[in-house]
This record gives sequence, C-alpha cells and structure tokens, in this order.
Amino acid sequence: MPKLNKLARIIKLKEKYPDIPWIAHFSDPWVDNILAIKLPMANMFLKKWEKIVIEKADKITFTTPETIDLVFRKYSKEFKQKAIYMPHCFDKSLYSRHIEK
Repeated sequence: MPKLNKLARIIKLKEKYPDIPWIAHFSDPWVDNILAIKLPMANMFLKKWEKIVIEKADKITFTTPETIDLVFRKYSKEFKQKAIYMPHCFDKSLYSRHIEK
C-alpha cells in the first residue's frame, strides 16, 4: 500500500485530469491480508482507501488471480472488470552468470 499522503495526491490528480489513465497496483491485499495484524482503526482506514482506489482507478493490477477474487468479493461485479493479472516474473536472459550447484 502506498503512503496515504501520496495516495491522496494521486487521487487529486485523477480528479483534476480524469482522462489520464490511472493504473493502481495491489501486490498484497490491503484489507483482506490474512497475515496482517488487524488493528480496528487501521483496518477502518484501509477499507476506506481501498474502496476509493477500487472506484477511481482505471485499471488495477494484481499478482495472482486468487488475490483478484479475494479483493473483489466485496465489491460489485463492474469493478472486477478493472482487474488485470500480472504475475511476478523475471527474464533469465538478463542474468548472464550461471551458478553451478
């Protein structure tokens, strides 16, 4: 999750320039992360900001299809159309040195 002050600026820019596409990225779920400590006040803020991003972003990338399903289960189906699956990956050709086992 980005710092909230940066996120607030991104949202203001999106409101000022609505024709410029905003692609948000969720590597890990904000609200539904089973590994995160659930502090009531923090969770309240995360729910609010996640909803704003889901509503205002033009596209939203996720690293797994399961995360897409997890996050969008609480939103209307129209928002799930914004989701793009983009796995973590790397290009082996960028690593020229081979390490023998």
